[in-house]
Amino acid sequence: LAFEWVCTFLQAGLSVPCRAPDNTPIVWPATEDLTVAAGTLAASAIPYTFTLVVTKGSRAPASFSVPVTIVDQVIPSMGLAVSAITGGYQMDDGTLYLNQDAKVNFAGFSDTPDTLLAWSVDNGVDVSKPSIAPLGAASPTFVLQLSPGVFQRGGRFTVTLSGSLATANSGTGFTTGGLVINSPPSGGAFKSCVLDLQGTACQSEGLPISDTFRMEATDWSDVDVPITFQFGYLL
Repeated sequence: LAFEWVCTFLQAGLSVPCRAPDNTPIVWPATEDLTVAAGTLAASAIPYTFTLVVTKGSRAPASFSVPVTIVDQVIPSMGLAVSAITGGYQMDDGTLYLNQDAKVNFAGFSDTPDTLLAWSVDNGVDVSKPSIAPLGAASPTFVLQLSPGVFQRGGRFTVTLSGSLATANSGTGFTTGGLVINSPPSGGAFKSCVLDLQGTACQSEGLPISDTFRMEATDWSDVDVPITFQFGYLL
């Protein structure tokens, strides 16, 4: 497949090739994906039209067009990092694997001075509550205190840091981080059988003092290994 990108712009009612802000021609790469860097095109209320033309050998070409409006906005580039974790760990892909009562300290940053920060967590988590976000949700440091009543076992949550400027032409930049709440081991079975009885069937009732029971927990699985077991009884 061969790819060709075409950018046009309406000028005095005529469709003309797009040009850079200094009026020089723009040469687009013949690639499947196209990235237009900031400053390549001037801001305009009239949208630019980008057209992708795809050809293969002698076959008729196929094309698809999309309008793109360039606005004059300053959008901060945001980032976040984990500075401390109690009750969990960070996986290789950056996702946090946490217990229901874990505590996480995040550090947020922007490439633009005086950025107004706002932290949030999806799935209805209210970060305005001090019990969840003790230091609030508008500073570079964000402390997230988990609790079983809010963060359900096996749940997935997204922490978002948004940033904007106190100017009329400010856009909003954001970055995200993922949370996975630890689940208990699952999929297994437990049985207690009288030991040394004839036959293979498990008999769960026996005589006190004289009978010996064998307890088995089999086929349990969990992402956290090794799994440990604790046996007990109630009178």
